[in-house]
Amino acid sequence: MNVLSFSARCGVGKKSMEERVQEEVDYLKQVIQTKDGEPFEIQVKTACVKNKVLMFCLLFKPDV
Repeated sequence: MNVLSFSARCGVGKKSMEERVQEEVDYLKQVIQTKDGEPFEIQVKTACVKNKVLMFCLLFKPDV
């Protein structure tokens, strides 16, 4: 299975998947904004967001 077919199977392009990803992006933006331009380690936060989106994708049951 290639990335495109996997993404399609997971519902990419459907509103609920897009909303979920947007929520995670908004969370990352919030984290960055609270740092007021100071350097910080973002790797853990981005890894958590990536994993949350991946788990949602794996558990998501699209209406096909």
